[in-house]
Amino acid sequence: MAKGANAVLALSRALYGKRLTEADYDALVNCKTLTEFTGVLKSKPEYEALLSAPGVICTASALEELVSKRQFEHFASICRYELAIGNRFYQYFIIKTEIEQILRCTVSLLSGNSEIYLLQMNPFLDKHVHIDLFALGRANSLQEVLAVLGRTPYERIYRSCLNAERVSYLTFELAFQSYFETAIKKLIKDCFSGSERKALLELISASLDIKLISSTFRALKSYKDILPLAQVPLQSMVTLTNFSEREVAQFGKFESADAFLESVSRGCYKDWFSRESELPLETQLSRSLCDRCKKQIRFSVYPSVVMFCYLLLSQFQTENLVRIIEGIKFQVPAQTLRDGLNL
Repeated sequence: MAKGANAVLALSRALYGKRLTEADYDALVNCKTLTEFTGVLKSKPEYEALLSAPGVICTASALEELVSKRQFEHFASICRYELAIGNRFYQYFIIKTEIEQILRCTVSLLSGNSEIYLLQMNPFLDKHVHIDLFALGRANSLQEVLAVLGRTPYERIYRSCLNAERVSYLTFELAFQSYFETAIKKLIKDCFSGSERKALLELISASLDIKLISSTFRALKSYKDILPLAQVPLQSMVTLTNFSEREVAQFGKFESADAFLESVSRGCYKDWFSRESELPLETQLSRSLCDRCKKQIRFSVYPSVVMFCYLLLSQFQTENLVRIIEGIKFQVPAQTLRDGLNL
């Protein structure tokens, strides 16, 4: 088992070593067409075989699907080691994927757009997810989504959201986030112990906290009149966090987004963002998490932490590539694209 765990650590670092460099990103953001973008990305060993396969089409949606597929292939290769050593931590990413797809479908329906973009799932994921992703993509109403989720752990949660006094995306987001945190906390407790468990919990909590900060800021700025945070039981919903119970309880008492950020800027994430920065809050927080992962993937002695760091950094790289593809498609200036990347 020790050898298997070390293999997870070594493979994660090896895959991280093949990441795109800042010079690579500079070349990609300066591409004028998707064909040019494909040529530059194809020159990188990690993407050469994928983009050289017969039938590759240089459209935005096709390229987004391909770069996302590469991320899932790496995820699957690491998970095979996890399965080999009898560890179940890979389920973190299965649950995360399922919830992301459910929320993506929900927000598209609430916005009046029944079409949803579903990633082409890796065979490993197709085999292990508990929901029919293709049926989810065909849903034309929230009730149809509920039907797809029948006999899964998500059915009860979705039904309770539909029965809420005010049905909004924030209701679904908070409810599923609460479920996710509870499930992951139990998973980590079952899979790890001691200092490794503590280190992994701190890192995962940080990855969740930046979403909590962004969501709370967005709620105070845009949803305050639709669903006041004072009505949301955050203390019972936020269970995996580096914030104290007192700090979480305080979130629902802020009257403005600015007052909320002022408070957060004095806490444990005070060095993760600047209120004077021109960059969006979410971008600043993501970059700080990225920096934390880059440090820990080099120096942590815990395989689970190294694996988690790699998979987060891989996700950031995929998001960067998708952002560049969309930017080229809509002719966004290269410098604007570059400023929005998470490096």
